[in-house]
Amino acid sequence: MPNFIVLEVDNVCKEYDFEIYTACLPRLTDCFPQNEDGLIASCDSVWFKNLTCPADFPTGIKYEADDSPMLQFRFHSFDKCPNAIGLTLEMYTCDGTLISDDPDDFLSDYVHGVDTNLDNYQTLVIDTNSAAVLDNPCFYIKAKDANDIEYCSQLFQLVDECSDTIEIESKPKNDCLGNYYGKTFTGCYGGTNDFAFSNKTRYAATLKQTGTSVDDGLRLFYYTLIFNEALPPFLNNYLSLVHLGYDFVFIDGEQYEIQGVPRIQPRDNSSMFYVKIDLVKVCRGKGCK
Repeated sequence: MPNFIVLEVDNVCKEYDFEIYTACLPRLTDCFPQNEDGLIASCDSVWFKNLTCPADFPTGIKYEADDSPMLQFRFHSFDKCPNAIGLTLEMYTCDGTLISDDPDDFLSDYVHGVDTNLDNYQTLVIDTNSAAVLDNPCFYIKAKDANDIEYCSQLFQLVDECSDTIEIESKPKNDCLGNYYGKTFTGCYGGTNDFAFSNKTRYAATLKQTGTSVDDGLRLFYYTLIFNEALPPFLNNYLSLVHLGYDFVFIDGEQYEIQGVPRIQPRDNSSMFYVKIDLVKVCRGKGCK
């Protein structure tokens, strides 16, 4: 794995006097607890409730119709043979109005399982074709365990059909946020189905081809991934700790290798920033496109 580190963005509003500098992603230390950073946070610390700079804006997790975004909660539970989801789940509009407290209204699948460390995980699949989501294209999910500990997702936001977006995914066994990618280890689970977690996430970004070459019989296609919308800190965590922590990254289902280090352009008077990443796709055989 490349020995990368991540830029720490100060939680301070600044006027930057430069355009672009180079930083390395992802960092290999300081892993975060699953329910505190990334797509899930304590309900008081989610990004859309804590905009600190004049140019910050309440962006969220992008989705399109027919997407199946997932969340995985890691409430501490030691049930080795769970038979229920184990969470109280509620769906809210972006302004905090309750939409539904019935998970069947907004989830297509959910599972409470046991990982290889015999810890419990609870994975949710958002049903983007449900009436609850179709009628409320900006929303978030609140989860509460048996001890009344609450966490919230970041905002889910339907993207404009004219916007350029891509889906980024990595395929590890575990990641630095504590997500578990297998099926339940003990064979027992609660919920609708036993399925594995996917970190596939949609971003407002464009993939542009920049060149080609031939190396030892392999054809190489070079690309730059340009994020069209400034990333908030929680997406910085998710991108760096979950998607870019491995030798390969998958974009819209195609495998790419990360080249060099990402280029980061801070947004003036903001704690957000723009990112560009150089990639290469290796093509073997006569069927290369």
